[in-house]
Amino acid sequence: MKKILLIIWVLMWSPGYILMYWRYFFPDKGRFSASQVQNTRHLKRKHLFAPIYALGIYFLILVFF
Repeated sequence: MKKILLIIWVLMWSPGYILMYWRYFFPDKGRFSASQVQNTRHLKRKHLFAPIYALGIYFLILVFF
């Protein structure tokens, strides 16, 4: 049951997960900049920050469409 809930959680917040991995693997600046450290911290707490990013993406979609 717990695994099914995790799968539903990840699917629901998948835009946030995708954005976090995109920011981690394709940083704006150098590999060792302060933003890269922040991306690493967010990726370590991915189940907390993915919904936050996904809600931001969903809000932007709602505003523009």
